[in-house]
Amino acid sequence: MARSDAMPEYRGDIAEPTGSHIQAIRFVVGEDRFRALLEAAPDAMVIVDQAGRIVELNQQAERLFLYPRAELLGAELELLLPKAVRSKHAQHRRDYNAEPRSRPMGMGLALAARRKDGSEVPVEISLSPLQTADGVLVIAAIRDISAHQHALAIQRQQTDLLHLAHDSIFVMDLDDRITFWNRGAAERYGWSQQEALGQVTHILLRTEFPRPREEIQEELDRTGYWEGELVHRTRTGQRMIVASRWALQRDAHGTPTAILEINNDITDRKRAEDAVRELYADLEQRVQERTAQLQAANRQLGELNVQLEEEIAERKHGEAALHESEEQYRTLFEHIPDVAVVREMVQGPDGDTIDFITRQVNPAWEKSTGISRDKAIGKTIRELVPNIEPYWLDLYAQVALTGKPARIENYIRVVDKWFENSVYSPKRGYVVAVARDITERKQAEERMRYQAALVEHASDAITSSDENFVIRTWNQAAQDLFGWRAEEVIGKRSSDVLPAQVQNGQDRQAAAKEFLENGYWRGEVTYRRKDGSQVSTLVASVALRDSQGKITGALAIHTDITERKRAEEHIRQLNQTLEEHTQDLEMTSEELRVTNEDLQSANDNLRIANEGLLVANEELEGLAEALALDLRRPLVSIRHLTQLISQDHITQLPSETQPMFQLIQANADEMEQMAQALLQVTAITRQPLEKQTVSSEELVRGVLGDLRWENRDRQIETTLGVLPDCQGDPALLDVVWRHLLSNAVKFTRARRVAHIEIGSHEDGGHRVYFVKDNGVGFSMDYAQTIFRAFQRYHRDDEYAGAGVGLTIVERIIRRHGGRVWAEGAVDQGATLYFTLD
Repeated sequence: MARSDAMPEYRGDIAEPTGSHIQAIRFVVGEDRFRALLEAAPDAMVIVDQAGRIVELNQQAERLFLYPRAELLGAELELLLPKAVRSKHAQHRRDYNAEPRSRPMGMGLALAARRKDGSEVPVEISLSPLQTADGVLVIAAIRDISAHQHALAIQRQQTDLLHLAHDSIFVMDLDDRITFWNRGAAERYGWSQQEALGQVTHILLRTEFPRPREEIQEELDRTGYWEGELVHRTRTGQRMIVASRWALQRDAHGTPTAILEINNDITDRKRAEDAVRELYADLEQRVQERTAQLQAANRQLGELNVQLEEEIAERKHGEAALHESEEQYRTLFEHIPDVAVVREMVQGPDGDTIDFITRQVNPAWEKSTGISRDKAIGKTIRELVPNIEPYWLDLYAQVALTGKPARIENYIRVVDKWFENSVYSPKRGYVVAVARDITERKQAEERMRYQAALVEHASDAITSSDENFVIRTWNQAAQDLFGWRAEEVIGKRSSDVLPAQVQNGQDRQAAAKEFLENGYWRGEVTYRRKDGSQVSTLVASVALRDSQGKITGALAIHTDITERKRAEEHIRQLNQTLEEHTQDLEMTSEELRVTNEDLQSANDNLRIANEGLLVANEELEGLAEALALDLRRPLVSIRHLTQLISQDHITQLPSETQPMFQLIQANADEMEQMAQALLQVTAITRQPLEKQTVSSEELVRGVLGDLRWENRDRQIETTLGVLPDCQGDPALLDVVWRHLLSNAVKFTRARRVAHIEIGSHEDGGHRVYFVKDNGVGFSMDYAQTIFRAFQRYHRDDEYAGAGVGLTIVERIIRRHGGRVWAEGAVDQGATLYFTLD
């Protein structure tokens, strides 16, 4: 395209793009502003002409597509698309040029862009038309969403991990309603995730607490953690004892947001413990009975010599002790919750260990393996576990031959659990193996590693110290906030690294004392950074305790509130200024009192005038009704006579008289229509108002059904939004919706496709209903007059009507205590709004 003589030539150090479209934009907005706007965009920006050639781009586009700017200017846009979609894209581009508008590209589709090296990257694309003197350009904003998709994938993986856990894990909001319910909870309790979500936990599970629920909640709020035993009921009513751990989740400001609860079923373990206690009690009772019997026998044998009596007593005591020891061992072996098995070594002819025969197993072993005791005893390890790893046999042989116990932790993939295995030898050639499920501990260690990663990458500064306030941990946010690196501060006292001033009236020593007494402290502190500048923070510090409850350190979260403090100081200054103005205003209070008295008097006069106006309106409505009835009588006669003349004598009238006669007929018809409309307005005004609950959506759907049938030859698209029920007279509200929707249908007649939107929204505590169309519209200069009777802005041959429809709507809405108004623009459609109270 040749350069226009009226276009000044631009000279600069930025390469000119092809085409005069961009030159025209630069001339209007200026080169510097044009380039600054383009480069300030956070996304890659590519501007394309109607032929699909790239006429401009920004640096973000160069970085995204790996092309230098010079290679892309003038190139076809399809260069940046995957080869699989290039053939179809030209048609998509032509369709968009035919009807350009701002919209996202490929809604619901996975879009990708092709880089210079041939790699593809997932993207989101938004298109916007740009009108220039030489035609329409298309601006494409392209965003790389690969990081977002990766984050979503990680989030889904974390959720899947929670569902894989065998423990019951669920999350509650602060009203104890379930917001997350993992697969383990569904399997153990019997309720699916859909059934559990939204339920109150202690009601759903019929929880039995070890102490009042309020005390547990108080401890959770104070320490952020609670652990204990609870009794739950499954869906079938089965009683379940669980080891429960609660953790309070907080947001970045320290405000509690949810409660994480993890429950481990310990019902079998508790039963075993109860059985052991019962066995010990029974054994103790039997010992006491036996002792009493022995004492009675000793009294009968008192004649025997003392030495014999002592020997017999000693032997009896040894037998009882041995019996008691055997009973205790048998009871312990049978009822311990850990898996236990006794095996005997089998050696070959050359003395090598071949296998181990199972001699005894406990119930926990049967439950864990699913193999009964009868089928296990007498079988070798290789018979029971054909694919056992060889190192187990080597380990057992070493323990059986040397008598030196061994301990090992390992993961069993078949049952997806970790076990701690203890192996010892009661006598040569035998081993006893005890396996304890440590999956929970391993998961806790993993959670600790995960939590440590969360702390390191948290947006707030998080630090910890020992009981002497010597710094132990220091995350990246603390380094960013205070300027000190972790290796510079760890091992030093916090007071030496961060000189501070407590803002709530305490000094640092008093705050430390309060923390040691209560185990918690929260307040505002101003620190001096490494570079000497000051930063104001909101500090929340909680004590770390050992198993005996002794404080071993502190964990502190520091939130930067420097900007907030500056804003508070600004507000304080504004309040001081306001107080000064208030003192000035108090000087005029007496004048205002006098003015209020005058206003009260004026209100009384206005009330009296309103009462008179109400009577006058009623008389005026009666007069209008009587006038309309009186007008109809002569109009009926005139119309009857003109019809007779038209039927029998119209041809006898002179040709120049016939048009005047037809004008008389038209005016009589119009006057008859106006009289009927006036009667309709007065009838609406006088009709009794019977309010009740009305379904707005049902009324609107009924009216739309009638209008669609009446206008079945037109293409009318309606959008129905939220229409809540309301209080009103159903018959009168049906009239309102019919007039509003009929107007919208009538005034969109010139449109190829009529668009009508019906909906509502909240505004200042009132429900506002509206009808919006894309019709001929009106000038806002007439917005205050369109509700007056017989006010029409279009010729009868364009849009027929008497001009009282909106007057009737205004009367009905006013009788309901609401108001009605309109907004519009010529040839850009109109919107009519109304409220009912």
